[in-house]
Amino acid sequence: MQIDLEYIERELLIYQKTVFRYTYDLCSFYAIDFDEFTKDPYRFINKSFPKSGSFKVNDSLSYDYHFHGGGCDVKVSNGLKLNYDFAPLNNSFVKTSSWKFQVFLESKYSDLTIETIEIHELFEQLVIQNRILQKSEFGSLEIVIR
Repeated sequence: MQIDLEYIERELLIYQKTVFRYTYDLCSFYAIDFDEFTKDPYRFINKSFPKSGSFKVNDSLSYDYHFHGGGCDVKVSNGLKLNYDFAPLNNSFVKTSSWKFQVFLESKYSDLTIETIEIHELFEQLVIQNRILQKSEFGSLEIVIR
């Protein structure tokens, strides 16, 4: 499998769509307005639904989730793992890091071998090309997905 800029950018879009699908399903399950939730998720966590839990969308799709300080860890019934942070102040809902994105890729492709530093370097190239946004926090590269 060729891991290059196009691959990483394509997988970032899939990652983002998966996060949004999960968020939409969560909001639907708990009868929360999606737009309001993505603007300020902290208004709803532990108030409109539990901080940790599980829910089933249909016979083939369910989620286990845990909201933590800045984001959420999700296990999808198809084996995907999402770990993301909220970025509502950046006019985007989701941000990720090299490590968090690596966890997603490895849960999607069991035969994939990629190091966090490789993803970090590819993220940096995408930032330089203005294809994704960067926010540096505590010395690590955080990617804000447009």
